[in-house]
Amino acid sequence: MHGSGILWRILQKKLCLPQWNLISEISSKCLHNLLLSEEMIHRNNESPLISTHLRSPNAREFLYSIFFLLLVAGYLICTQLLFVSRASIELQTEFEG
Repeated sequence: MHGSGILWRILQKKLCLPQWNLISEISSKCLHNLLLSEEMIHRNNESPLISTHLRSPNAREFLYSIFFLLLVAGYLICTQLLFVSRASIELQTEFEG
């Protein structure tokens, strides 16, 4: 039973790592797209998607802070899910053994 627990943990690490890489890749793409759109706004001085209210520095700071908070919340959720998953695996191995 102990060998299967080690095998399960290795399998779990291999399964969780691609998900974490995917989340990291998506967040970096979002940040890249946000910066590109910001650059286009400065270059064109107008955007059909963003109203004049969002062009002010305070509104942009607000949007950046929301984006940052979403990234932090996503990170915290992922770490908590990993913690719960590890705890459940440890409990499962204790009940089996």
